Amino acid sequence: MVSRNMPQVKGPGRCLPDFSPCKGAGVCLRHLANTTDYSGAVTACEELGARLTLPRVEAHNECLRGIYADTFLWMGAVDPELNGIYYGIDGLGQAPNDSSWWGPGERDHAGATTNPEPNVIFVISYWADASAATAAQPVCETPALH
Repeated sequence: MVSRNMPQVKGPGRCLPDFSPCKGAGVCLRHLANTTDYSGAVTACEELGARLTLPRVEAHNECLRGIYADTFLWMGAVDPELNGIYYGIDGLGQAPNDSSWWGPGERDHAGATTNPEPNVIFVISYWADASAATAAQPVCETPALH
């Protein structure tokens, strides 16, 4: 389902200008090179009529691994209760909990007493919990249009 605030482009499997298709995932991605905190990343994507990306299928996760492997990237998931259960900001409920997607020792909120880590970043080739103040680059997502 395409959100009302996401612009649409007609045609099968098409993406908005400056977005690239993520084959097999049904989404289009746009990597923004400016480093920012979590709030800035959310705003940057919203200004494009998009949202921070959140892989929900392996093909989508592989797009992040293959395309952005050398960059810390913001993803659209939060753990508001700091209990290791993340929810997508896409409104589709709990984020995937696939242990092969998370780095060793992640989802543990290390340092949570002094610097809570309720957000998710993509680091090298895995997911990690991070403080909202962490500097990372946004990857925005829109649905691929069919």
